[in-house]
Amino acid sequence: MIYMEQPLFRFVLLRNLIISKKSGLFHFFCGFPAFYAGMYIIEGDIMGKSLVLSVKVGTGCYRHIQLPEVATLFTLHEAILDAFDFIDDHMHAFFMNNRAWDEDGEYICPGGDRALGFTDKVKLSKFHLGKGDKFLYVFDFGDDWRFQIKVLNVTDEIINEPIILKSVGEVYQYGFDEDDDDF
Repeated sequence: MIYMEQPLFRFVLLRNLIISKKSGLFHFFCGFPAFYAGMYIIEGDIMGKSLVLSVKVGTGCYRHIQLPEVATLFTLHEAILDAFDFIDDHMHAFFMNNRAWDEDGEYICPGGDRALGFTDKVKLSKFHLGKGDKFLYVFDFGDDWRFQIKVLNVTDEIINEPIILKSVGEVYQYGFDEDDDDF
């Protein structure tokens, strides 16, 4: 659920509570008291930034994807698969230290083990990503699809869901175009 109010001048953020120095208005959502300060609030998070990511697989094949900074790694996983037209039929992991199979930076899909966290619980905002930061996404541990991700930009643009900004090149999850009638 998204709420929007008129901007207030000064505020202090304490956990899920924004305390305004100008307004005494109280609002309740998700069981927590909250003030608004001209920002979107989604399920307890202030949503004010978005990330523009370049996601590359293979040679000459990449997508630029924009998504809210408060999105989970699982949301990014879904956006990547949608952008490359892959079927979500295998496990996945993110390696935030950009080193595949390094347990010190691994966040794995729900149901996995030995990771720092599960992708459906960890938000991108946790990593304080900035322009030029890189990390790795691995899909299908058998075929070992490796997607290199680089932060192109951090913007103040408010968006609600991932957007594919640019698409270059083609890659086929199973080595052929599933829509090809000649197959």
